[in-house]
Amino acid sequence: MDAARVVVVKDPDLVEQRLKELGLDVETLHAALRAGLAERNACTPNDPPGFGGLVAWGRTVRRLRELLIVRDWKRTNSRRLAAVLNPAESVAVAVSTGDERTGLDGAPPQTRYAKGPAWEAAVEENLEQLAWTFPGMVAEAEAELHDTDIDDDRLNRVTWVFMFHVAADETRCELSMPRNIGPDFKLDSWVERILLPALPHEPETTVEVTPPAPIDVPVKRRTS
Repeated sequence: MDAARVVVVKDPDLVEQRLKELGLDVETLHAALRAGLAERNACTPNDPPGFGGLVAWGRTVRRLRELLIVRDWKRTNSRRLAAVLNPAESVAVAVSTGDERTGLDGAPPQTRYAKGPAWEAAVEENLEQLAWTFPGMVAEAEAELHDTDIDDDRLNRVTWVFMFHVAADETRCELSMPRNIGPDFKLDSWVERILLPALPHEPETTVEVTPPAPIDVPVKRRTS
């Protein structure tokens, strides 16, 4: 496999097909993201700085788990990486914010924030799995399955990241398989990128409030 090659899936029919192979679909991913954005939009200036992004990430993770657990996926926090794991335990999906190139064909995006040892281990595992399979294809799970609550050194799975970026008038997103963590500890290179449709932002509606007309109350002067 060419180390520089990245598979970009953007045709809607191919996106649908590729997601189906992974046990996913656009509607589920969008529903999870909408839940996160709703929580973000509910934030006010009284919330701590950065809380909007944090709550958007957290609620997207939670909703994605809720939607997939009913399909026999599993919640996993292995290595303290919050993700959801397919029934065969061969595919894990985590969530992250991305930069302005997220969801666009062209220059590869990178995650907005640096990642820690859990992601380093996941990327290393991705490369090990892909060393003996075809580019862009997930590895088959081995017979011995692992407890998802144990920090295993070898999990025999491929980890994808559902990455989103909130732009001015839309939120762009993609499901991508990371290949590398750069010197700034951000995911910055990809084996495969599945570009998903963007979510347009609802236009802000302005409600014009007409002040009530002044009420003229006649006052009668008291006479003694």
